[in-house]
This record gives sequence, structure tokens and C-alpha cells, in this order.
Amino acid sequence: MQETASLKSAHGLQAMSAVTHCPYCAFQCGMRLLGPREQATVIGEAAFPVNKGRLCIKGWTAPATLAHPERLLTPLARDASGTLVPVTWDEALLRVVQAFRDTQTRYGRDAVGIFGGGSLTNEKAYLLGKFARVALGTSRIDYNGRFCMSSAAAAALKAFGIDRGLPFPLEDIPQTEVILLVGGNLAETMPPMMQYFEAQRLNGGQFIVVDPRASTTAQAATLYLRLTPGSDAALAHGLLHILVRDGLIDRDYIGERGEVLPENRADLLFPLAGESKALNVTDLPDTAQICNCNGVSKGKIISAVKAGHRSLKSVCDATRAGTGCGSCKPHVQALLELASDGLVVNDSQYRVPVHC
Repeated sequence: MQETASLKSAHGLQAMSAVTHCPYCAFQCGMRLLGPREQATVIGEAAFPVNKGRLCIKGWTAPATLAHPERLLTPLARDASGTLVPVTWDEALLRVVQAFRDTQTRYGRDAVGIFGGGSLTNEKAYLLGKFARVALGTSRIDYNGRFCMSSAAAAALKAFGIDRGLPFPLEDIPQTEVILLVGGNLAETMPPMMQYFEAQRLNGGQFIVVDPRASTTAQAATLYLRLTPGSDAALAHGLLHILVRDGLIDRDYIGERGEVLPENRADLLFPLAGESKALNVTDLPDTAQICNCNGVSKGKIISAVKAGHRSLKSVCDATRAGTGCGSCKPHVQALLELASDGLVVNDSQYRVPVHC
């Protein structure tokens, strides 16, 4: 505890003016700390190119952690009785080094892993990667975003080839003609980013927000689509249908950056409401995709029914059709009745959604 007291004495009352970044989310807002550590105040760093001086409530209140009575100012380690006691930095680092060595000697290099975070600066993330691969020789390095944003990471990998993060500079936003924001509420979750969308609208751009909630961000949109919860996939499929049907897809652009949509894919898309009085899934080829959320074809559903799955729930569990947005369940039910020769087991607990 003497080391803790000495740290407070040496650094607590020393006035400072330090340029740093916000320690919370991965947006990396620049900030400047002023005054002694125990009474530090914060202002946004106007020269920082990301937030340009703006901060959210987390950034403005970040210095409160510096003087918190429970903040650790010295390492703690367990003694022979299992009690956490203060130790020097040399002792703490030696324990870490010894644990790394013992673990890798016994189980191999990859037995040790490194876990970073989105709040690290680019420079720190680079050094952490070098430490893992060069110093420790392990391939096991990851960060918190893989877990807290796993669904977004999977989608971004398929769409852009990266697991998270913006695939473009923030400065591109004000120059964008049309922006479609689905389910995001940046005005409350990342307020400093909203200045780029404000500039986009001032430049004549269209800012479209899709969200069941009339959020603060939705109120700033030029067009707000307040959809019913669970119908977002239907909206996405409808937009995709129009893009394919009307030839609005830039195949050369997509071909240079990803997989080109097959020319015959338009034949597999269901007609939009109003284009056809009724959709008869029995007339579609076996390759037709019935469940767009999980990529389940008509043929796979038919095969599951013939394999003995005779209720809607059983077919959906076996194929994963209908386990996403659920909008395809009426079509799965129709195929179940077609392929089961009338031997359908009713499942009242697994109803077909009427909004589809």
C-alpha cells in the first residue's frame, strides 16, 4: 500500500495537459486532459480528425475513473493463502512471463492466447499483434468485437471481407448521395459520428433510416421507414428483388470486389406483392432458395420431408428454414404438405406467422 500512496503523492497533484484518446468504444475520439490527475477535466481535441472536438457522455465523464477510490495503482497478486496483496511491477511481470513459459513448454506455443479490444489505438493493436506472433510465437490472438458483435462480424466478412469496422473513411460520408442505415441509432450510441451525416444532408444527400423505434437518429433522417419487428429481412429481400429485376446492379463493380450474382438469380426470387396474385412454390425448381436467411433450397426442404420430418417444427429444425426472420414458414408449410402425401403432423405451438 506504500507504493500506492507514493504514486498518488508523485502524480496526483502534478498539473498536466495530455492529448490522448477516449478509453471506451472503438470510435477512438481524441481528447485532451487538463489539470492534476485527481481533479482532471477533459475537452474534445478539435484537431483530431475523427471526432473533431466532439465527445459523448462517456468521454466527457472519463476522468472520473482517474480519482476513483477503488482504482488500482499497483499490481495485486495472490500470496500462499490465496489473498490478493500488492506486489511490485517487476514481481508481477515475472509471474506473467513464468506462466507463459510454463504453459507453452507443457502444451505448445498456441496454448497461450492474447485478447485485445476495440478501444486500443491502431498503434497499440499493431504492437499487440507483434507481441503475440513474434515474442510469444502464438497464432491465438483475438479481440472483444468477435463476441459482442459476432453477427455483424459474420455479415461484414461476407459483404466486405473484414470482420468489423468501417470499410471506408468517415470523410466519404458527407460526399455520399444516399445512405441506408438499418437498425442503428448513432445519435445516441456514437454521437460524434452524427456530424458526418449532418454534413451529408447539408450537401443534398438522402439519409434513410430503417428502425422499428422512432429513435433520435430516425428523427434526423430525410426518409424514415418504421417497419414491423421481424420484417427487416422481407424489406432487404424486396430491395434486392428490385435491384435484380430492374437491372440496377453494377456487375463490374461487384465482380472486382466480390462474387457476382448469377444471371439466372432473378428467376429464383419470389415475385413482389402486386406482381403476382399468388406464389405457388410447387412450381419453383428444386434449386430455388426458399429461406433467404439461411440459404435453404426447395430441394433441401423436400428431402427433409421425405426423410421423415412431418411437422413444420421438425422440418425447420432439420433444415434451419424459418429459423431466421420466419417469413418463409408459409412456403415451408406448403412444401411440407406437397411432399408428405397428406401425412402432416400439426404443431399448434409452432404457428405460421400471419404477417408473412
